[in-house]
Amino acid sequence: MGRFDVTKLRYKTPEEWRILIGCEMGMKNHELVPMAMVASLANLKRGGAHKVIKDLSAARLLCWEKAKRGKIFGYRLTWQGYDFLALRALTSRGCVASVGNQIGVGKESDIYLALGRDLQELERLKDVKRIENDEENFEFRLTEEDLSEDNCEEIALKIHRLGRTCFRAVKNKRDYPGNRKHTSWIYLSRLSATREYSFQKCLYDRGFPVPKPLGLSRHIVAMELVRGYSLCKVESFNGHEILMFNTLMDIVVRLAQHGIVHGDLNEFNIMVEDVDREGTVLEIPKLKIIDFPQMISVEHPEAKEQFYRDVNGIRRFFEEKFSLELVDGLPDFDEILKEQREQEAMALKQQADLENTDVIDFKMNLMTEARKVGNAVQGGWGDLPTMKREDESDTDSDSDSTVEESCESEPEPEVKEPKVENQATESVSGVSQEFSEKMKSIRSGLTEITGTTSVAPEVIKLRVKKAIELNAYRQKTSTLKKADRMNGKNRKVVKNDIRSTVKGGRDDLW
Repeated sequence: MGRFDVTKLRYKTPEEWRILIGCEMGMKNHELVPMAMVASLANLKRGGAHKVIKDLSAARLLCWEKAKRGKIFGYRLTWQGYDFLALRALTSRGCVASVGNQIGVGKESDIYLALGRDLQELERLKDVKRIENDEENFEFRLTEEDLSEDNCEEIALKIHRLGRTCFRAVKNKRDYPGNRKHTSWIYLSRLSATREYSFQKCLYDRGFPVPKPLGLSRHIVAMELVRGYSLCKVESFNGHEILMFNTLMDIVVRLAQHGIVHGDLNEFNIMVEDVDREGTVLEIPKLKIIDFPQMISVEHPEAKEQFYRDVNGIRRFFEEKFSLELVDGLPDFDEILKEQREQEAMALKQQADLENTDVIDFKMNLMTEARKVGNAVQGGWGDLPTMKREDESDTDSDSDSTVEESCESEPEPEVKEPKVENQATESVSGVSQEFSEKMKSIRSGLTEITGTTSVAPEVIKLRVKKAIELNAYRQKTSTLKKADRMNGKNRKVVKNDIRSTVKGGRDDLW
């Protein structure tokens, strides 16, 4: 598909959006969602939901299928329906204004040109304006004037679409699903987009040459548009070939020092920018790396193999393309880790001598930070190691592990309402009842612009359970009614036989 048909987004009713979100929530633990469950999760009556579902199926946003030889049947979201949900959330936030043509395609994703806004930059400029003017009643929220088309710029939308025929071995070659049993292609695409955004944000914050991430919703990542082309299309660097190669080697070494290995750093995932935003030609081109979902930790069993595959792939490309000899001076994986651990030990020793020493730059914790970002933004990436503090009791650690397990099993973006159980909890956490109520109102307002549901997971489970029980009751009721009709017919035949017997029998039987 070369272009999105996003005109249908304007004419969708609230009931249709509720049906799509209800089907999405049902697909968390169902491959095919029954009709009764979709209606229950959407909080609609069965008759009204059936009409809405019929219209959505005609628009190919929902699909009705059978499984296990017709024994199981229900509805599922199509790729177009999932695209609509993600685009609606991004447009509601103000991150995306319009979608253009397709500018790239890969085995795991599609790239589209779009118009959008850098909300973080707009908020920063507004904060600077508030500080400069020193206004007391300054409204910090972004207004319609701030979200006008004048503040829009060209951005890129990366839409993850796993499960294509050319790359069906993604479940074996990537560690997206882990030990999870529910591994539909839509769910895996969501995990891939979450990892993409998490790594990209952590790398950008640490000064790596990557596109700036602007937003995330489900399987769509909005990012800064790279005004260039891939390294495979470069014919010459005008004498800067050695400089470009050394720059790429420095990037590979820095990634390893921060505890990760790219795993797929080749000429197709390296972008070259030769002009800036104003269109001025750069004397020395800039390099940017893309495609981050397959990144692994340096502690991974295959980390060393992936590291040398990246190094040798870049070396081989420069040797064949620009006729260079690049054998000496290549980075050593074991030596990098050894030096990094020595720096960590030295920093920890300094911290023991001097209090309040910041050692975060020395620790290889980028993988952990990316995992936290993914779980905070969309959830479902994976469980985090449990760290027990001195002021925590055993019950607190148990509750933390329960929350982490719930994040792993239920990856949907849900806003959980904070609750204060007792005064002891308030004293430990330092959160008062007034602050909790304030946060509750803020989060409920956030759900209105993000398009995500504010229903708690326990409520969703209860609704699903009630929908299943209702469906079973209806099937049982229809079976009993049919049995009653048959019993009534049998009773009528028996009564007629008794009546004829009392009268002396039927003459035609003799």
